[in-house]
Amino acid sequence: MNTYGTGSVGGRHSAPPHSVFSNDVLALRPARAPDLAAENRALLRLAQTMARAPERLLQELVEELCELCDAGSAGLSLLETGQEGQEPCFRWVATAGRFNQYTGQTIPRSLSPCGAVLDTDRMLVLLHPERHYPYIGELADPVEEVLLFPFHQGEVAVGTIWVAAHADDRRFDREDARLIADIAQFAGAAVHASAKAAAHARLEGEARAAAEREVVELGEINRRMHEEDRGKAEFLATLSHELRNAIGPLESGLAVLNRSEDPDTKRRSREIMARQTAQLRRLVDDLLESSRVSAGQLRLQTTLVDLNRIVSQAVEAATERIAQSGQTIQLSLTDRPLLVEGDNQRLNQVFTNLLNNAAKYGRNGRPLSITVARREAQAVVCIKDDGIGIDETMLPRIFELFVQTDHSLNRCQGGLGIGLALVQRLVELHGGRVEARSAGPGLGSEFVVYLPVAGD
Repeated sequence: MNTYGTGSVGGRHSAPPHSVFSNDVLALRPARAPDLAAENRALLRLAQTMARAPERLLQELVEELCELCDAGSAGLSLLETGQEGQEPCFRWVATAGRFNQYTGQTIPRSLSPCGAVLDTDRMLVLLHPERHYPYIGELADPVEEVLLFPFHQGEVAVGTIWVAAHADDRRFDREDARLIADIAQFAGAAVHASAKAAAHARLEGEARAAAEREVVELGEINRRMHEEDRGKAEFLATLSHELRNAIGPLESGLAVLNRSEDPDTKRRSREIMARQTAQLRRLVDDLLESSRVSAGQLRLQTTLVDLNRIVSQAVEAATERIAQSGQTIQLSLTDRPLLVEGDNQRLNQVFTNLLNNAAKYGRNGRPLSITVARREAQAVVCIKDDGIGIDETMLPRIFELFVQTDHSLNRCQGGLGIGLALVQRLVELHGGRVEARSAGPGLGSEFVVYLPVAGD
């Protein structure tokens, strides 16, 4: 079957003159007796549908009409204004019987008998319609006769309601004309009710979707708040434990100094107290840095710096701790200076924190590699350990404040969960980014820092 544009039926054919229509033929045919009881039942069902399910009204209307008229097909065609430069068309908004497959398709106004019905604004009977509208002959079933009637919204005819006979022994009569005329009076209200129901359903669907999105968003906010509260509670517990671990040896050292006169004992006590004081200072420094970052008060003092030198300094600062973890260091630098625009102290803090993290979670006797390289316009520093690894559920949260990768570690080794959050923020302040990678628990971790190369 040829089509006229997307979703259209019929080809490009000229419309016939109105003289091909004949209404006088109905007067010459015998009319069957009206079945008023069946008609009243149909109208009652339509009224009930309009009240309860208006979105179904148009379809039930043509189904009732098809049955009342004992037609092969019935339908309702609504005139639609075409887009700019295009001809208006009739859309089959509801169909029943043999043509129910064509619901939703369109026909240009000039190629449809519905156009002639609206022009005359009266009922018309079309005999052997395919002779005058060839597209009708291209439909799935041949049509012997069509009875069409206009329906209105206000004073304006906006569409047609029609019945079709597919068998040559079925002819419409005056009773069919009366039925379709009565139903046509219902059709305008039905189209209006159906349009309102569709608009209401659309608005209801949009409102429901918006409400569902809001519920999901509120659930996510609630989850995050719960996670943050839990993280803060864990942080406070960890901080308390860290402070107690540092203060306890300080108190013991003071007691030893007060009691003992042995020089070696006093020296060892002072060394212990010095280490614990340094640990307290690190805790306080981390807390202050975290506070500055959260308040947006952290400021950089940038100059041109060689990333090779900064990484080397960070390795020197972390060497003792890495050695205490039983790991070995493999350092690879670029052959030439790799210049970036950065704050020397803050960048040193970034790589020191990452190296301390590797020492904390690395595995005894395994290598820890630090590689500095250039990839196009980016300087890339990769710190890779062969330690406990990171679970895939933890990777998206690894840089969040107060998050620790492994709660099974003892409190002293686990830290406050501040270091990686500081690393991410400091790298971002330098216009870069940091990524965490791991194949899973027990398979090591890799942290990669990307910074823009100066001058590119």
